[in-house]
Amino acid sequence: MKKLLLLLVSVVLLLSLCGCSVANEPYTVEEGWRTFEIDPGTGTITHKEDVFHYDISGTPYGYTVTFTYPDGSTYFVKHEERNSGAHGTSGHSENYDSTRYVSGSTLYDVLEDELPQPLFPGNPALGFLKILLGVLCLIFPRIFWWLLIGWLLKDAEPAKYTLIVFRVFGALGIASGLITCFVSEFSFLGIIFGLIASLLF
Repeated sequence: MKKLLLLLVSVVLLLSLCGCSVANEPYTVEEGWRTFEIDPGTGTITHKEDVFHYDISGTPYGYTVTFTYPDGSTYFVKHEERNSGAHGTSGHSENYDSTRYVSGSTLYDVLEDELPQPLFPGNPALGFLKILLGVLCLIFPRIFWWLLIGWLLKDAEPAKYTLIVFRVFGALGIASGLITCFVSEFSFLGIIFGLIASLLF
């Protein structure tokens, strides 16, 4: 049994190493009438005699990619995906000249396969708030009943089934919060759970 486990671990490690080596192999991309060679191992893009260096820094919501030209000028693109949708900004250094070399926007298009996907395309802040309210409603349904209805009624007590309904609302609020953390509300599931959360809270 131990030998079999050791063999499986060795196979997994070997496949991982092979995958890493393949992923770092240079490859070519056709963009219009031009051919570019991308080398993920060195972080370079080569077009004819020009070599451009790129650096990708990821964040939970997106990434920033910076291109460094042979003359030292730079061009960057910042991309984020929030609950309100995708947002992108770009800029460059003062000595950047798009007519001298390949433009930064073209290099960005060429590098598309190397760009990371955001970990949290949803809205973690709003999701956490929904989860918090859902947990409180689940644990303290009587307080939520009083805030919504009870204060209007004199000497009234909530029925047993009313408290159960509020606990169900709390559970739905938690589910809604979890979805909102990881799914953009522009997607189908995000819209559905966003509407449920809006009705509940």
